[in-house]
Amino acid sequence: MLTLVSAHACPSVCVCFSDVPSVHCNHPTLEHIPQGIPNTTTTMMLHSNNISVIEPGALSSFVSMSRLWINSNRLSTLQGVFEGLQEMTQIYAQDNDISALNEGDFSGLTKLREINLNNNRISTIAGRVFADLSSLQTLYLQDNEISVIGNDTFHGLFNLRNLYMSGNKLETITGGNTGQRTAKSMFIYSSGNKLTTVPREALANLSSLRSLVLSDNPIVYVGPRAFGPQLIEVKLQNTKLRVIDGAAFNNSPNVNRLTLSNNYLQYLPETVFQPLTYYGDYETLDLDGNPWVCDCQLAGYSAWLKAPQVRGKRFNSQIYRFDKNS
Repeated sequence: MLTLVSAHACPSVCVCFSDVPSVHCNHPTLEHIPQGIPNTTTTMMLHSNNISVIEPGALSSFVSMSRLWINSNRLSTLQGVFEGLQEMTQIYAQDNDISALNEGDFSGLTKLREINLNNNRISTIAGRVFADLSSLQTLYLQDNEISVIGNDTFHGLFNLRNLYMSGNKLETITGGNTGQRTAKSMFIYSSGNKLTTVPREALANLSSLRSLVLSDNPIVYVGPRAFGPQLIEVKLQNTKLRVIDGAAFNNSPNVNRLTLSNNYLQYLPETVFQPLTYYGDYETLDLDGNPWVCDCQLAGYSAWLKAPQVRGKRFNSQIYRFDKNS
């Protein structure tokens, strides 16, 4: 049970707890950080207020703070907000009006593991803005207005595991290089953007990429050697996909979950699935909802299904579908 701090040691609009030094300040008319919050605070909840500006250094006296909620306010910038907060591990800044991530916004936050920037208005990300975030594991950038990812956007994110970029305006991803070291496994979610091709060159730098979700993009073509060697899951449903090169998976023999449903595929090259050497019990192959033309051009796919290493596999009937009448 949490112990309340005495009233004289806590601002009147807040609730303070001493067991795990934390403060909750939530009121729809609150426009500024209240004065008198204990400097020993490690968790600060300032969400669902009407705060439009946090002055640079305003939080710097809270040197022990590790978790900060500033989501659901009216913040337009993060410049100087995290100044002096070297112990920070989690930041929640979603549902604001932030339009850009600028150089220095996250300087010194070497212990940060998670940051949520969903549902802002971010359209510009400065190069190397995340360079100090060597411990970051999860980055949320969903539902913003990002159209371009540059070569050095994610520089320094050596331990990044989960990258959420769905619901933006991405047309081009030229970057992807996080540095010389990478996390043991990485997952990218980038559905609902404007990508027309799989960003092969950017993905080539991500040697630890395990899962890639590019659904709901206007992708029309998957080219040769489109994916990396450690990839195990690819989701490309609800795109405009019409053609998959026969060598698309030549660099990705470990893919065991592949979703290609609800596209415009009519044929499959004879060689397209031959590199996929994983034949475990939980393999997923979803080809439903495509306008297949069942003639000799699908003979190669039929032969693959009858191959000794594939024949007799326990495909899940709920997720493996190949409707020859569609």
